[in-house]
Amino acid sequence: MKPSTLLLAFVATSHAYIVPASLPDGQYTISFDANGNAIGEPRFVQELGGVNATAHALEGRQTSLPGPTINCRDRRVTRGDYDNAVASMKNECDKGIYYNARTAVWWTSGSAIAYLCNYDNSNRCWRGEVEQAANLVDANCGRSNIGWVYIDAYKKSYGRENSGVNICF
Repeated sequence: MKPSTLLLAFVATSHAYIVPASLPDGQYTISFDANGNAIGEPRFVQELGGVNATAHALEGRQTSLPGPTINCRDRRVTRGDYDNAVASMKNECDKGIYYNARTAVWWTSGSAIAYLCNYDNSNRCWRGEVEQAANLVDANCGRSNIGWVYIDAYKKSYGRENSGVNICF
């Protein structure tokens, strides 16, 4: 089965989550049940971080994302808000925290969010993956347009969006 077919099968059987537009800036997480339905309300994790407090960033994956699927929407983010959100996301990725299966983690700044959707197994985010995904969205969707990258081999996606709309398709 081709990766695009697998993605379509996944999308057809999963549910998206609408990030509330009223959330203050910060990092949030929510879990999903086996059917893709959100469990409870988003959990506030922390305020957006500034400079990375760790002395050394964890070593990142050195390979290119395997078989990424890039998806675009015909909407725009406020680039400065997104840049703040994704900077905090990359700092958090440097900590090497693993997230449970069926979990969404996002960083809200103003009206924009940067997010990780973990669909299967315990998984973490990597600064290098975030940067590669952002570059792929920039190149394929436009620098300020909405988009996300699904990596079937890792069963996760990275993206950017505005609050108040669906993530984690």
